[in-house]
Amino acid sequence: MRTACRLIVASLFFAASLCAAAEGKTYPVETTVELSGTVLTDAGYDANDKREEYYYLRLAHPITVAADEMFPQREGVVKIQLVFMVDMDARPFYGKKVSLRGKLFHGHSAHHHTDVLVTIDKAGDISLLPKK
Repeated sequence: MRTACRLIVASLFFAASLCAAAEGKTYPVETTVELSGTVLTDAGYDANDKREEYYYLRLAHPITVAADEMFPQREGVVKIQLVFMVDMDARPFYGKKVSLRGKLFHGHSAHHHTDVLVTIDKAGDISLLPKK
């Protein structure tokens, strides 16, 4: 029984250290990165108070995004707006876990509704993750 308890405690510490390592990584801007999470939608308002719906990636664990020449480092990022650079229907991904490749950048206009956004350059850069 004691051995089983020690094994459980050791497993919990190992899992916690993996989460801490993922959270501790700083992702660069304007460099292709790989992320995974769930695609969801939200709404925001542009400079003319026009309502805009947008897709975003909800990360399972917060990340840090590096500073650039205009914006400071962002810590605790879990919500990243998706910017599709190709004509692509994002609806099939809604509510699903995906893996994607893209370039992170800091929000800087009224059409950017999260602090950090990611560009998706081609349809093959986003794919569904297999169900567990």
